[in-house]
Parts: sequence; C-alpha cells; structure tokens
Amino acid sequence: MLSLEQAIEHYNVLYPSTAHEPLALEHALGRVLAQDVASTLDLPPMRQSAMDGYAVHAADLTDASKTHPIALPLHQAVAAGQQPQTLPAGHCARIFTGAPLPPGADSVEIQENVQAQADGVRFSQPLTPGRNVRQQGEEVRAGHILLHAGQRLNAAQLSIAAGAGHARINCLGQPRIAIIVSGSELVAPATPRGPAQIFESNGTFLRHFALQNGAQISSVRLCPDDPEQLEADIATALSKADMLLISGGASVGDHDHSRSATQACGIEERFWKVAQKPGKPLSFGLGPQGQAVFILPGNPASVYACAMVHVRYALARMCGTPPPSSLHLRLGEAIRADSRRTRLLRGHVQANSEGQLVLTALPHQASHMTSNLASANAIARIPAGADLAAGSVVECWLSDPL
Repeated sequence: MLSLEQAIEHYNVLYPSTAHEPLALEHALGRVLAQDVASTLDLPPMRQSAMDGYAVHAADLTDASKTHPIALPLHQAVAAGQQPQTLPAGHCARIFTGAPLPPGADSVEIQENVQAQADGVRFSQPLTPGRNVRQQGEEVRAGHILLHAGQRLNAAQLSIAAGAGHARINCLGQPRIAIIVSGSELVAPATPRGPAQIFESNGTFLRHFALQNGAQISSVRLCPDDPEQLEADIATALSKADMLLISGGASVGDHDHSRSATQACGIEERFWKVAQKPGKPLSFGLGPQGQAVFILPGNPASVYACAMVHVRYALARMCGTPPPSSLHLRLGEAIRADSRRTRLLRGHVQANSEGQLVLTALPHQASHMTSNLASANAIARIPAGADLAAGSVVECWLSDPL
C-alpha cells in the first residue's frame, strides 16, 4: 500500500497536450496560456493628463504665487481620445483625465487650484515639470511580458491582455474527461427510485469538479454492476478521453468489477490502495494511448477526498498548471488520528477573532456522508499516529485557491 506522497509521484508521467488553440478573449476565461503574452504598445501609449485641469509649460509659472498670480490665455481644450495641437509658450490648455498632453506642455495644474477669468486662467503657484502627467511607457514598454505560459486566465488577466492590444491569445488544449459511475443501486436524481436504491451524486460532483479544474467533459455514463457492460462503456469512454474517472467497484467485493474491467480494456494499473482514509482502494493506471485512469471508491466522501487531492494533482499536470498548493493552518479543536493511515479530513477554514486562518473539522466524516460538503472548503491532512491537540499545525488543501 502506497503512502500519499508515493501515489502523487505517479502522476508525474502525465503531461499537457502540445496542441495550441487561438481563442478570442471572450472564450478564454479559465483556460491555460500556451505562450507568454507581451504588450503590443507602451502603457500608457502617450503622455496623458492624470487629472482634470490645465496643461502648461512649467517654465511659464516659475514666479506664480497667491499674491502675484500669473494669467495665461486659453489656447485649446483636450478631452480623452482627442489629438491636441502644439501648445505655444505662454498659453495653457484645458485638459481632462486621460487626454493626451499637448506637445510642448510638460505639467498639469488641477482645476481646483486655478481661477478661470475673462482675461485667461490664473495660476497661483509654480509647477514642477511632470506634475500630474502620466509618462509614456511609465508602467510597461512595448514587448514587455505581461502574462506567462501556464497561467490559468481570470477576468483581470484577460483585461490586461485586452489593454495590451490582444483580441486573441494562444491557450493549451483542455484535457477531455470521461466519467463512469457504476452501481446497480444508483438512479438519476428525480427519476423513480426503488426501495433499495439511492440517487446518484458522484457523476454530478465529478463533472463540475473537472470543469472547475480546467477540463472539458466528453461523456458521463451511469453503469450497472455488469462486467460486460462496464467493459463496453470503458472502451467507448477511452476512445474519446484523455482521462477516465470511474466511481465505484474499486474494492474486492463480488460486485466490484471496475479493476478487472479496466485491465480487460488494456489499462496498465500503476497502483492500487493508498494509506489514506477515506479512499484507500483508489486505483490509478494508464490506458493504451496514455490516458489517465482513476478508479475511485464509490462512497461520495471518498470520491470527494480522492478528487480533491489525487485527481486535482493529475489534472494540474495535464492542464500544464502548477500543482495544487497547500497551506499550513492551526486546528481549531483536537483531532484523533488513524493509527495506520493518513486522514483526509473535511474542514472549514475561516478567520478567527484575531484574523488568523483556522481549520475546523466538520461533523459527519464517515465516507458515505456528504452533508458537510455544504460547508467544506478544505481537506486537512492528518498524519497517521499520534492524536493532534487544538492549535496543532496541519497541511490543508483548499477547495479554491486564495
């Protein structure tokens, strides 16, 4: 039986697709950059006014004071998006935030500090050159790398690409995920249910978990405990998937067929069983074309724990993104450890009264219980061995990155 670390090492055989896909920005949210994105222009692309006010030659106001204000005739008005004329010495220009600075002008006085009168605009203090002026390229020069390959794109990063002049960017292809949920006792939600049947939920979780982690779904199928049907479904799923997730049938009961069915379909099992609780019977293998294949225990909490750690590590490799990062947080209460296996504890992370992040273990930790997932936002790793006192520091994987 492998340790958690040994199991995770096996996912290093997985790599992202080398295919690049040019995407319009409106379709790139959540996708992973295949190539660095550089600015196509200086930012700002021109000298701009940082305030509403008046553009001037600073040298014209050297002797300005409250007792001896200097009046300058108004030469022009410039709004954002307008091309200004050259500003002659001894004149000023009405200017608005974001507008290009007229050639010749070198500073801007804010409108609150001047008096506009019939004979011109009166200035009552000197200005230093560059006052209230955004210089061309002061933030970014053309060619500067703004976004790096391997970043998963969010709204802010897409806005950066747009502001740098890009309408399309190259993204990595998304891994295709096929999902098979096995079990004759399972029925789809809102369908007629026999007295010995339960509503299936693992397919819903795995579908949305894969989507949240950058994959696309090729198929989701509910399969009874029929070895021939399962083999057929696995073969079909592998034909159009880069990763196959099978829920159920991972153990050695009379109705657990998933391992034998995958092996019959040419899948090479790399490991079976991990020293963790829940999720011990986890299996991982590689399909005939290198597809990643997980057999997850059927209990919903086991599926959640295995997905949060193992599937997420594997998907990060296949998406070309960094592995899921963990935090080390203090426990809000004492926790019992398992004598032989790492506990993967569902918990809720929140700030305490001192503003420190603390993990609180949730009730109903049995592998068939899922009601606590409504509050769970982390998986805590509790090492095998000694029990942990409140305040002990443990490693946690958050459901979503901070």
